[in-house]
Amino acid sequence: MYKNMFVLILLASFVSAATAVEVPNPSFNIASIESESPTGWVPNPNGVWDAVFTWDTTFGRTDNFSLRISTSEGNSDVPLDNPGWITADFIPVEPHRQYEVSVFTFTPDGGVGHIPAVQFFTAAGHFIGTQGATGPSGIADPVGVWVEKKFTFTPGPGQILVKLIL
Repeated sequence: MYKNMFVLILLASFVSAATAVEVPNPSFNIASIESESPTGWVPNPNGVWDAVFTWDTTFGRTDNFSLRISTSEGNSDVPLDNPGWITADFIPVEPHRQYEVSVFTFTPDGGVGHIPAVQFFTAAGHFIGTQGATGPSGIADPVGVWVEKKFTFTPGPGQILVKLIL
């Protein structure tokens, strides 16, 4: 299924109609002191047992930074299992306001592309649901080309906090 995939988020890639939303370390270029990953982002295996997450400081779309997800098998029993990187902290949003998320992915060897998603939470941090990953993760991206993927979402009543999964 997945072979190798690089994920790179654009600067200011999470925006509302009028204002950019503060995304932690949107270019993945600030190191975390606690781990070998970029500040503000943590691995999210999402049911894929062989997913390997690395922070690449030698390859990127516009600089030398990207996040890498590698897997040889994936989870064919659950085709919507989609490993990714998730924001470590909540990002505040306003209900009924439209937001756009975009991410660039790169597959060096014909690996499966990634489907970004947003998780919604109440003000108290209780999980409400996920939007964005609406299709199976088995769709291959072109080899050796950065592909932009974006989607819009509008938080509903009570959806005050989100986490991005890229």
